Amino acid sequence: MLDWADQVRTGIYRARRSSTDYETAMKNVRVEVHFVEVEGDMLAPPGCVNHLSGKLPNATITRWRYAQQASATALNHFSWARESPGLAEDVAAVILRTEDQVATMQRPRCD
Repeated sequence: MLDWADQVRTGIYRARRSSTDYETAMKNVRVEVHFVEVEGDMLAPPGCVNHLSGKLPNATITRWRYAQQASATALNHFSWARESPGLAEDVAAVILRTEDQVATMQRPRCD
């Protein structure tokens, strides 16, 4: 929680007791990154999603905005996975598609 609080205050990603330079690492991400914005999410408002996605200049970014009316109950930062089966299924489909792509990639042998 302290790392998260520091990031919120400074806008810089770093973890205590880690030597990793997360800011540089994010600049080097070259994969698909999927952001799901839940309308009204006070813990991840659009400005925060913009800030994070801006740190991934080499990634292929997809953003979904999920409206409250698409769910039978009010969604928030934590409840969307339980309370919105449609959104959870969409996220699962992306994960499974990505896993299939990774499984079929040619990798060098490490014999």
